[in-house]
Amino acid sequence: TGGTLLFRDDNDGLRHTENLLPVIDAFLKESGYTEPPDGIAVSRGPGSFTGLRIGMATAKALGLAWNRPVVSIDTLHGLALTEALARERQVRYHGARESVTVVPVLDARKSRYYTAVFLYVPEPTGSPFVQLTRQRENLDISLSGVMEILQNSDRVVLPGFAVSEMTAPDNVDDAAVVKASGAPGIATLGLEALGEGQRDDPYQGPNYLRDEDIGTRKKGPLFTEDT
Repeated sequence: TGGTLLFRDDNDGLRHTENLLPVIDAFLKESGYTEPPDGIAVSRGPGSFTGLRIGMATAKALGLAWNRPVVSIDTLHGLALTEALARERQVRYHGARESVTVVPVLDARKSRYYTAVFLYVPEPTGSPFVQLTRQRENLDISLSGVMEILQNSDRVVLPGFAVSEMTAPDNVDDAAVVKASGAPGIATLGLEALGEGQRDDPYQGPNYLRDEDIGTRKKGPLFTEDT
């Protein structure tokens, strides 16, 4: 689709509300942009409920203010593609061409984990594409469930913040991406989606993958574009 990807991996802990907009402003200025970008990609989950709400609300507000399209990207897919992109760079520089199962893992709290299963296959030398195919849909499972997936796979890599909490089986290799947010993968998938004409509904919310734990949703009038 062409275009330039913009992303910044900035882990500011639990200070999204304070830091997100200043970081975006500084990043655009550092990148030499005097006009808004042509589109915005944002993680839609699964992940931290509060973090997802802040991220998506900010992206949609900027999209409306700038009159730019917004696309939300599956967090686990973005993290898996970030790993695949990093491994593809290793292939180019070191020549190792091996397929691996990519199992991104995020801490879902309450002794649960968000995960999914993807297969990365190195492309022929010189190919501009990264071949990453989904093998299993997103899951909200226990640690034993994650271990079962790993034990039933061949060669595995585990990108994600929650990996340090696990004692991985022998078939698990070191991930090329360690404790990263998946920003490169989310930006890449976002550029592809924007190029295909995909756009988020302004009222589309995050994908939590589980029921919200902030109480029962109250029934009330819904805002629409006509009100």
